[in-house]
Amino acid sequence: MKAEAELMKPCASSSECCQVCFCPTNASSHFGAISCLACAAFFRRTVSLEIQFKCTSQQNCRIYYEQRILCKACRYERCISAGMKPQCVQKRKIIAKGSIKQESRSTTPAEIPEYVEQKSVSESFRASESTQPFGQCWSVSPQSSVSSVINDPKPSDQLSPMNYSMNKSQLRFGDIRSVDLLKHFVDEEKTTTARRKVMFSNSPLNVLNNCVGVIPFSHEDLSPFTVKSHNIHMRFDHLLSYEYCKNLPGFADLSSDDKTTVFRYVVMSFCALDIAFLTSQMKMTERGLIVYTNATYSSVLDLSTGWDNEDEITSAEKEKLILPLNRHFFFELIKPMTEINLDQTEYAALKALTLWRTCYFELSPSAKVLAKEHEYGIIRGLHEYYKGRADGPERMGAVILFIGNIFEMYQLIIESYKKIELFNLINIDMFVRELLQF
Repeated sequence: MKAEAELMKPCASSSECCQVCFCPTNASSHFGAISCLACAAFFRRTVSLEIQFKCTSQQNCRIYYEQRILCKACRYERCISAGMKPQCVQKRKIIAKGSIKQESRSTTPAEIPEYVEQKSVSESFRASESTQPFGQCWSVSPQSSVSSVINDPKPSDQLSPMNYSMNKSQLRFGDIRSVDLLKHFVDEEKTTTARRKVMFSNSPLNVLNNCVGVIPFSHEDLSPFTVKSHNIHMRFDHLLSYEYCKNLPGFADLSSDDKTTVFRYVVMSFCALDIAFLTSQMKMTERGLIVYTNATYSSVLDLSTGWDNEDEITSAEKEKLILPLNRHFFFELIKPMTEINLDQTEYAALKALTLWRTCYFELSPSAKVLAKEHEYGIIRGLHEYYKGRADGPERMGAVILFIGNIFEMYQLIIESYKKIELFNLINIDMFVRELLQF
């Protein structure tokens, strides 16, 4: 405990840092206590979704902002101890549409597990119990395991995504199971990579000879990050997100509200995931650098690259508004992704699974059917991809477990955009404004 106390001295006073994880930057009042945006987003999601976590240790786990994996049960207790009030969290809005009853939009026990075991990534690979993200995607009993699912290619009644109340004859979607979904998403990833190569690489004509590779540009193509270049190229990422959504099997049959929901999560989530994948694939993590989707990069452990003054924003303002988010990206997404070293197929599967998991609770019942069909098809495709590989169960576990990393990050992105809008220091793209309903 003494060693832990010595580590937790980044702040001159308690009002200067997060009272939950001791993060020394970007702390402000949330739900009755001083906390960082990440802890506030974690507390909001835990309370609003009524998630109960269970500590697998002795309920005294260390909660510190530099740790990559935090015990969520102990983190929640730390939030309460710091003074956060659950009653201050706004409850999720349940909107009845058409003939759909309000109760049908509520969360069922199958959608949210009562208890979530908190383990490290390496422990979770060996665990005999099902993991939280996998349990959320499928109706897996507590006795089943990730490896048992991987080793059984035939969809059982227990795992089938058709275990929903809506009759299959009511579906408007085509026969999703006839589509090789994993191949579809891998092809989408290759298309995205090729278009980024044309846009940002110094050798764009290589795409004509199918010389694209896994990443769209080389180290020589990179230039220091600027807010101006980020704003200019943001619409290009939005265009890629639009094409990704339009090509989703079954997307055309979704309602307008569901289409908007899916698109919003693609725009907000995929940008973070793509940054993490590019950085890890280009071996920049060890150097403390982040690579962005427009072939720019910045330092995250210091202010050596990408933090100069610009016409629209000063270096100090960039450090205050952007650096905290970048550091969360680095420690919560980039470093974990670097450790598991995903290939392009695994990454394509991860993106698609992450999409349906993050937006699932905001979808209509019929769209949830499509989400589960997609999840089933992707998992089935991964099973075939790993067939014959001794590390198949471990790789499958790595992909599934990583999905949980993006939940809090999504909320943090929203909080950051709102903060930027509040201070009016950076012009937020009107497209993002409309999407987030500022």
